[in-house]
Amino acid sequence: MQKPRSIWQRVKELIPFSNRFTFFSNYPTFHTVWMHSDPESFAEKGYAENVYVFSAIRQITTKCAAIPWRIYNITNGKALARFKSLDGKSRASEEGRRLKDEALEANDTHPLNDLFYKPNYLQNWSEFVESVIAFKHIMGNAFIWGGRLDTGEEKGKIKSIFPMSPSVVKVKAGPYPAPIDGYEFHNKPVPKEDVLHLRYFDPRLTGTRIGLSPIEVLLKQVTMTNSFTETNTTLVQNLFRIPGILSILGLKSTDKDKRQQIREQFIEDQGGENRGLPVIVGSDIKWQDIAYNPKDVDWINGFKISAQQIAMGFEMPPELLGDSEHKTYNSMPEAIRYFYFGKIIPEMAALRDGLNQWLVPQWELKPDTIWMDFDINGIEILQEERTAVMDRAVKGLDGGLYTINQALKKIGEPEIGDEGEVRFIPLGAQIFGPGDLLAGTQGSTPQEQLALAIEYLKKAGVRL
Repeated sequence: MQKPRSIWQRVKELIPFSNRFTFFSNYPTFHTVWMHSDPESFAEKGYAENVYVFSAIRQITTKCAAIPWRIYNITNGKALARFKSLDGKSRASEEGRRLKDEALEANDTHPLNDLFYKPNYLQNWSEFVESVIAFKHIMGNAFIWGGRLDTGEEKGKIKSIFPMSPSVVKVKAGPYPAPIDGYEFHNKPVPKEDVLHLRYFDPRLTGTRIGLSPIEVLLKQVTMTNSFTETNTTLVQNLFRIPGILSILGLKSTDKDKRQQIREQFIEDQGGENRGLPVIVGSDIKWQDIAYNPKDVDWINGFKISAQQIAMGFEMPPELLGDSEHKTYNSMPEAIRYFYFGKIIPEMAALRDGLNQWLVPQWELKPDTIWMDFDINGIEILQEERTAVMDRAVKGLDGGLYTINQALKKIGEPEIGDEGEVRFIPLGAQIFGPGDLLAGTQGSTPQEQLALAIEYLKKAGVRL
């Protein structure tokens, strides 16, 4: 027995698909069809075909890629531990600068510095960082493969690092909490020691192995914005005409020749220069819409809501995606500074910690002697934070609170030795020494009392 045809199948027989007339909907059913939840769909539908997701990820990756990196010698492990515990904004503060200066000393001769110029033969460092951060945000995972030297004094050490697409990587591991046994790239086994795996937390069973993609979290919002775009495009291409059913009184379903003749005449009347012009028909012909009128659907507001939710999913202020109605900061520079402190610096910290745990031990027998780190002092928009630190240091110096060396240390500059161990006293300030400084000198001459006062000021570091 032949399966009954659906209404949609019967409608398609009446109105053909063509360049002249396109159906309103891509989905022949009345239930929601979401974007597929797999790495390929995240990359194609989520990133390449959605302007909001593309813009959000590009803003994240390009800002991360522009931050400079250096290799440091660890001079104080405890100070480094305290520095690592600070959040992004605290690291830019004078306390963060002080801890970093106390913990680290630049080492521009270490072989790992070469990676910051050429991490592999295909990319420079900024392109490498951009790829790693992009893979992590699109697919929830970032895999870095280390290419080892086959010959020479540095044989066996990782000399090149490559970002690998998660779509071609498989993680080999037993049931949780068994450790990861290794990886497969294009179905070829790769030792786990050669791979750095960065991922977002996933509370599901695969969470400790495979990360959760932000696009998967935003799957509904991405599907909606893509559908809005496709629907609007379809309407524009068809001059905002909605598909429907043409009913002709007296025409039987068996009159195939007549139906075909009417169909061809209808298409001809709407083709070429006649597109959009009214079709003159007899009184026994009736048109019935089979879709919503576009004025009944709030497309623009739907776009705005989706953009706001996508911004939330990528932890960025909505105004950075063009949503000025739901902005959270008074000015764009203020929003960008928050974006750096709340999103960019934590992302870079995760990459930094991963490279230090995986790559540095490949080169150092004592990995606690070398540290790879990025320098937030190179971020131009955060210079206002540095300006505030300098203003406080200058005011402290002018007010006599800091010595010259202390003020220099506050702004991250090197001290100048004994010459900097002085402090300035504001003009007209009255100085009172401790009670025992001039005790028992009531019978002394003014010259002797002055000499005692000068001695006290010198001990206090005051330049006279």
